[in-house]
Amino acid sequence: CSIINQHTRNHASQSDIPVRIRGFARGWVHRIETNKATALGGTLDSSTTCNGVLVEVSSELLQELDERELTVGYRREKIAWSHVEAWAGYTLPKEGNVYVYTTVEPQPATEQYPIEQTYLDTVIWGCLQYGEEFTREFVHTTNHWMPPVNDREQPLYPRWSPEYATSEVDSIMQELFSDTHP
Repeated sequence: CSIINQHTRNHASQSDIPVRIRGFARGWVHRIETNKATALGGTLDSSTTCNGVLVEVSSELLQELDERELTVGYRREKIAWSHVEAWAGYTLPKEGNVYVYTTVEPQPATEQYPIEQTYLDTVIWGCLQYGEEFTREFVHTTNHWMPPVNDREQPLYPRWSPEYATSEVDSIMQELFSDTHP
């Protein structure tokens, strides 16, 4: 889900489209064994909807993303266009395939496999590029929250940048952990 931040990809696309996806549940459920952390992951679930970003990619970039994601326990799944709704003010393309990366073995974050603040900063900063309403929906349609481990002084997430540690990100996280998800 860090793919939502276009700076974490090897290309920036001007055609990214914020969307809602029916039949997909997102949560802090993807264990990363190499650094004992939990990342965002998803599962196919017909009863849920969450937002995200539709990213146009070439076959070469899709292969790069597969190499990045499939080697750490994600699986690429094709979903039907009928499950994708463009965010207000955007239009969906008329052709192509839609894929999501799902978690093969979902397991919620724990103290032994925490959420890294730098990963969280990267994702939330990416969401904020589509506005506060989009970001709040992203937060509220994400399951299994727990307070992150603050690794900003010694960043663990390789695609983090200090510019992602903003007061906007901190404000959203403070609101989340004080009100929404005790």
